[in-house]
Amino acid sequence: FRTIQSLNFTEYTLLGHSMGGLLSQHIALKDKKIKKLILLSTGNSPHPERNKMREILFPKNEEEISRLLSYLYY
Repeated sequence: FRTIQSLNFTEYTLLGHSMGGLLSQHIALKDKKIKKLILLSTGNSPHPERNKMREILFPKNEEEISRLLSYLYY
């Protein structure tokens, strides 16, 4: 989200696929510059461990960022 903000767009369209759709929805709640939100294959039912996933996907500190990266890339 900070990267998008740093680009200083006056408005933009955000596209999210699958897990990116979840992230796009989260960003859309925070950024009023989004004029269009396009979601593809985001699923239609909550994941049974959605609270755990929310903790992983939206890190609040450096340790949680490292944990997210380990899930994504290792």
